[in-house]
Amino acid sequence: RRWASKAARCLDSIQGEDRGGGIMVKMAGCALVLALAAVAQAPFLHHRRTASRPPPAAGGGQTISDNFNRGDSADLGANWTVLTGEAAWKISVNTAQPSSTTTDCTEYYSGVSWTANQSSEGKVTVVEITAGNGVGVAVRCSTSARTYYRLVINSDGEWKVAKMVAGVYTVLTSGTATYSVGAVLKLTVSGTTLTSVYNGVQIGSTTDSAISSGSPGIMMSSTIISGSVDDWTGIDGL
Repeated sequence: RRWASKAARCLDSIQGEDRGGGIMVKMAGCALVLALAAVAQAPFLHHRRTASRPPPAAGGGQTISDNFNRGDSADLGANWTVLTGEAAWKISVNTAQPSSTTTDCTEYYSGVSWTANQSSEGKVTVVEITAGNGVGVAVRCSTSARTYYRLVINSDGEWKVAKMVAGVYTVLTSGTATYSVGAVLKLTVSGTTLTSVYNGVQIGSTTDSAISSGSPGIMMSSTIISGSVDDWTGIDGL
């Protein structure tokens, strides 16, 4: 600020002077003062610009959605990957449907990278009354093994949270809810806690530490009569 003030006084002093040698000397001096003022101000201006930038966001915190509104297809598309050891899903009438009703079908969203704390939810419709069989969602799906956490529900409202670790299936918790066609089923994992929500109401909670990372997706536990998932959403950074 002191140098800026000097520069201003210098410029004022040459107003109205004749264009002789004296004014040229004064102008050269003012140019030097202006240069010194710019150097003095540079750190301050740099600090202001740096401080005004928002800090980079922490990892995660993304929301990815898929409404499956596209042409019928034998697979879900480039952003989805079939889980190792299980069958695919397909697009039919703008919904995701299992490619088989007699084989477990699981796909995870591979279009982005996911942090460990995540949720998977979708509007689930299923016709099946056998407990443990049904349609649902999955979290922490492995990219290289038949490993994931899953929540499925059938048309009797019987639901189960289970883990699949290298192909070994274990039920973690289960219960009964009032089934509603197209209601949202959601599974969240944060640390070692798995929370289940159906139709906006928490229906269960349990803990497990077997699977520490992976991606969210959708799954069908065979055998069923029919089923679908619509308007899927995955969230991480929870």
